[in-house]
Amino acid sequence: MEIPIPEKLALTPEEAASLTHIGEDNIRRLCRSNESFPAFMNGRNILIPRKGLEDWLNDQASLKLGFPEWVRGKRGRR
Repeated sequence: MEIPIPEKLALTPEEAASLTHIGEDNIRRLCRSNESFPAFMNGRNILIPRKGLEDWLNDQASLKLGFPEWVRGKRGRR
């Protein structure tokens, strides 16, 4: 019997992608290349701690990453 995603403590990249609406390829890329992204290997499987993922997403949102600089407040408004 598979445990529903909301109850799992660690997610696969596929499950993390489904929950966050970030593509699975992007999740896997973050796991490999972004040191701040919470992920670890368990044998050949990538696992992403649910709480760590939530914290990481909140940090990204508070920094407004992905927005133009003028939205983040680093320059004057357009």
